[in-house]
Amino acid sequence: MIYGAYGITVDSDIALPLPEATAPSTRQARIVHGTVDERRVRFAPVQGVDDDAELWIEMGWDSERTVLRFVGVVTDMVGDLIRVDAAETEDADNVAHLVVDHVIPRWLALHGDLVLHAGSVVSPRGHVVAFIGDPGRGKSSITTALGRAGWPVLGDDACRLVRHHDGWLAHPSYPGTRLLSDSRQALVPGAASSPMTGGADKHRVVAGVPHAEAAARLGLVVEIGGERDTVAAHALSFSQATASLTRHSFFLAPRLDELAPRAFSLSSALAADVPCLALEFPRRWDVYPELIATIERLEDSAA
Repeated sequence: MIYGAYGITVDSDIALPLPEATAPSTRQARIVHGTVDERRVRFAPVQGVDDDAELWIEMGWDSERTVLRFVGVVTDMVGDLIRVDAAETEDADNVAHLVVDHVIPRWLALHGDLVLHAGSVVSPRGHVVAFIGDPGRGKSSITTALGRAGWPVLGDDACRLVRHHDGWLAHPSYPGTRLLSDSRQALVPGAASSPMTGGADKHRVVAGVPHAEAAARLGLVVEIGGERDTVAAHALSFSQATASLTRHSFFLAPRLDELAPRAFSLSSALAADVPCLALEFPRRWDVYPELIATIERLEDSAA
């Protein structure tokens, strides 16, 4: 099946929750089932993880391949080819989720793109606002709320950016957002949804969330911060923005020693070109109208 996502075409032997490609692309990924040999792969050292249960992804390299190892799934990448070894799992939904939301973004990064771990929408002015932040801070909920308010959604988890002479173009990932049950009930009550994996509380929701069809210029990056009593925003310095963008991106490189320099180079270039703000707010649904109005004012000011 030939799918369209992230501004590329994906020729996949694995069924993926993506729309069929409607137009040719200058870049194509080929995804196949296969056996991934890990014997000569050198995996990067992992720091800050005390429990193996917390270690959900590892990156490794040999002379020819880049390897990603998840729990039950291993993939390797050579050129345009992505091989997926899922022999240790029977959860096809989880395999598809890993490929769509983690492998393809890192494959794009491997090929030189900056891919933010971000939700992103197109404002009424036609510029993209991207939302970065730690897991659970509300990226998908804010993205969905703005979509329901008429801001077309590029994606809720990964935002592929391509630098052009006149700015950074953000490409749509795929239709829909991924929401936990409380967010679904508050933002899209009654909308049809499908679980990310068997029995998961987080579901994909497509109906009722308008999807952006074309790339648009990035105008603002908002880092979602912690909770406070009122809605408040402040500008990030260049160094703060660079650090935040690096921390909240899908980075990969052909070699381990190229990983950090590439991450810093791309993040600092984006921080120099596009305003970056931090946003804090109360975690209550009744605050969302004020939150949306604040985001619209911030986007107006950045334009």
